[in-house]
Amino acid sequence: EDDDKVFRLSDQSEGSAPSRAGAESLVRRWKAGELTAVKDHVVAVTSETFDTQVMKADRDVLVEFYAPWCQHCQRLAPVYKQVASHYAADIGLSIAKMDVTKFNPPVEIKSYPTLKFYLEGSKQTPIDLAFKANRDKDDLVAEIEKHRTRRSKQVKGSTGKASIEQMDVARNDEASKKTISVPPNAADAADHSVWIFDDMVDSQRRGTE
Repeated sequence: EDDDKVFRLSDQSEGSAPSRAGAESLVRRWKAGELTAVKDHVVAVTSETFDTQVMKADRDVLVEFYAPWCQHCQRLAPVYKQVASHYAADIGLSIAKMDVTKFNPPVEIKSYPTLKFYLEGSKQTPIDLAFKANRDKDDLVAEIEKHRTRRSKQVKGSTGKASIEQMDVARNDEASKKTISVPPNAADAADHSVWIFDDMVDSQRRGTE
């Protein structure tokens, strides 16, 4: 089923490239069925899809405008994925990103990454969320909650309402089923412990998470 997908391997080190031994270990364990690909809930938008997925979307949309070579963007990537997973079941909000080296952004971008929050009802005047080098998931979620328009967090696929606490429990349960295991021996652990499969619009490089 993966014939039509491109995956990029990366680790959570300080920007260092995966080693040969680590990559061979990863491939071996993937073939053995020991690893699971974690779904990326960040929506990759292009010049063609920006209007429908952001401007005309009936929800608030946070967009990261990034460049793959930008180290700040690379460090933000795993945090941004966590934020997207946090809101995966929330029908009132989407987390998206655009590679400005491949697509033309609809606004002027002066630095990378640039975070713009497009609120439902006022998409023409997005809010700029200041980038902080050490910003973590909780900090970014707090910023989103401060500005978002919808306070009711209805779960996708449900007609009822769900609280943030209820959705967090559901996400945690789901995450526990989709974790990628730590390398089983010291040799593998030396190559760093967390790996990610990245499904990308850019088959060459869509960020280096």
